[in-house]
Amino acid sequence: MTTATRSPRTADRTEPGGPPGPRTTSSTSTLAAAPTVFGALAVLGGTTALMPLVAGVSWLLPVAEVVTVVWLVGIGARLLRLRPWIVELLQLAALAVALTSLFTTTGIGGVLPGPAAASEAATMLGSAWDQIMTSVPPATATAELGLFIALAVGAVALVVDLLIAGAKTPALVALPLLGLYAVPASIYSGMLPWYAFVLPAACYAALLALSGHRGVRAQSHAAVSLGVSTAVIGAIAIAASVVIAGSATGIGTNGRIPHTSHSGGPIGLSPWALLRGQLTDGRPEDVLNVTGVSQPAYLRTFTLEKWTDDKGFGFGPVSADVPDFDGTVPGAATGDDSTVVTITPQSFRDKYLPLYPDATAVSGIGSGWNYDKSLQTVFRTDPTVPGPYTVTISPTTTTAAELRQENVQSGGPLTQTGTLPSQVTSLANSITAGTTNPFDAVDALLHYFTDPANGFTYSLSTPLGNSGNALVDFLTNKKGYCEQYAAAMAIMVRSLGIPARVGVGFTQGVRQADGSYEITSNDAHAWVEVKFDKSGWVMFDPTPLVDGQGGLQGFVPAPSGGAGAGGATGTTTPTASSSGTAAPTTTHSLIGALPHQGQKIPEADTSPATSSATGPLGGHLPAVLIAIAGMTLFVLLLAAPTMFRRARRRKRLALAAGHRFGAGTAAWQEIRDTLIDHGIGPGDEESVRATANRLARVAHLPATGREQLKVVISCAEQEWYGAGAVGPQSPQPDLAPGVQTVITALDRTQPRRWPDRVWPRSLRGRR
Repeated sequence: MTTATRSPRTADRTEPGGPPGPRTTSSTSTLAAAPTVFGALAVLGGTTALMPLVAGVSWLLPVAEVVTVVWLVGIGARLLRLRPWIVELLQLAALAVALTSLFTTTGIGGVLPGPAAASEAATMLGSAWDQIMTSVPPATATAELGLFIALAVGAVALVVDLLIAGAKTPALVALPLLGLYAVPASIYSGMLPWYAFVLPAACYAALLALSGHRGVRAQSHAAVSLGVSTAVIGAIAIAASVVIAGSATGIGTNGRIPHTSHSGGPIGLSPWALLRGQLTDGRPEDVLNVTGVSQPAYLRTFTLEKWTDDKGFGFGPVSADVPDFDGTVPGAATGDDSTVVTITPQSFRDKYLPLYPDATAVSGIGSGWNYDKSLQTVFRTDPTVPGPYTVTISPTTTTAAELRQENVQSGGPLTQTGTLPSQVTSLANSITAGTTNPFDAVDALLHYFTDPANGFTYSLSTPLGNSGNALVDFLTNKKGYCEQYAAAMAIMVRSLGIPARVGVGFTQGVRQADGSYEITSNDAHAWVEVKFDKSGWVMFDPTPLVDGQGGLQGFVPAPSGGAGAGGATGTTTPTASSSGTAAPTTTHSLIGALPHQGQKIPEADTSPATSSATGPLGGHLPAVLIAIAGMTLFVLLLAAPTMFRRARRRKRLALAAGHRFGAGTAAWQEIRDTLIDHGIGPGDEESVRATANRLARVAHLPATGREQLKVVISCAEQEWYGAGAVGPQSPQPDLAPGVQTVITALDRTQPRRWPDRVWPRSLRGRR
């Protein structure tokens, strides 16, 4: 008796009683594909941990598209058996193309990254960072923030794919996945959703099961048993961890995983007034209750003075001119008819404090608040839920006639306009032609927006235009909500040399039976403020009136009603709105684009105008889907010949292992096509045995391989020439191991060039 030995190269490829010899490339690809699928799903599951930090879900689709592209390109490239470093380069390129097509407008052909697209992306990332530094969770789903998240998650997807398919270390996938939790766990004070843990944990368990037990894949009953066992154990472990974590341990920064739906959350306002955006209807949530106010007025939270071309207004520098502020408002004019108002926050959480513009003193807000004299803003470094506080108001009554006698101080930051399109300045000059003083010029612009005859309407979204400039698009389409109206009018006022900025806060709310005013999340609003030499900052609200909410102006109009919307802050009581009577909202917050007159934001994207879409989804969605579909189709077409060739190989190997008549023919056909694929096909006049001898030399077949090849040749010749001796019922030996040996030897000694991997020679009729 002799002891069978196997060479080191093939010892791990042939299992006694198992499948034939070496694994085929197709089986290897299948095994590599399944773990990477679960790796990509784990990344997407982990991304849901960011949901409490960003309003709505519109940002999730672009992230899913980016992860899908990374995975598809990785699968396609590995099907072609490209070198690992080439696979990674292709995935990086695909990630760049996906981000360019999704978020920028200056890409080559709209999809390919170039210098202009890189510059645009850098600007957007800078804006995203500014938004992160000045917002409180959940932040508005702007295009800038969407790009920031998609880039970060795409990089994680690349690392995960590399660890699974490239480095063959799937267990290390846990490290980049944990990175997805680092940000929300460190900066979010609320509870992270349970599914953000369950989804990636389940995918990670499946990933480890598929990656760690390839040897049993060939035995179907063992594979099924392993899968069932893994699923049961994983389900029990995950369920137990969720129950234990939810009842005993802290997750994130607020203690427990919520087990019931969250009906609402603290409300904050985003420091932006953007030229593009989109809102969704939402049920209002009570934010503030005001008692003691005699007439309706707007509450201002902060003001925006920094203009960015083709984007809108945002925060500039904020200075703590009065640190630890709690008392008299610097520079406020006091009067004899002061009123003390009590403001009770309900679902309000922010770093900026709502105040009436005519406030002269504040008390009861506690420590940690600062006052910026220029912006007239009370702020702190971290968001908080303030308790009830009182505000002393000394309303001033300024008339249109008085403002016509005043001048303004031109020049300086408050009249900076950047590079405005000529259409905008021409329109502003045309509207104000014939006016003789700053107030009439501003009032003419106000009337232009609020007069129904001019065609401006309130809309939940800003339609796309083809001018290439968001401001021009808005002025052309004449549809939008308060942010667009405030930003457009303010910059047009500045184009006339008149200082202007954007105020952000809440409209008057709805008067209750007890005389108080209830202000909801749907009352968040933006307006224009113009600085006059004597009267100071005066409010102008250009947004068309809807449902009676809003529509206040900071002056008493002339008897003829010259003001665009009529009514004076603190002097006129507008019609009460019914917008405050709905049930509490189910969305987390209102941080971001400001809703107006019965509309709530944030599931929507309020994308700055750095993209021609309204956001990560926006009007580019069809183009994005087409780009993704085209890329997917390209990958599939590229891999189709290889996939067809491997399908043919699997069929022939199954026949060769079937112990039936025809096994020899199928085995030789596969060997012959494999020779052709490697560029060493048989000659026209060469016999089968001569070809086999040459193959043995070229492939450096070991002795066992030569014997297996001889058996294949013998069986094939018997089928071809010995029909009387070998009939259809005659059993044949298992010829698949011999074919597998030849395939493995040729792959090692005669590797194919990459064009031959993309389009195998045997499919082209070439030898």
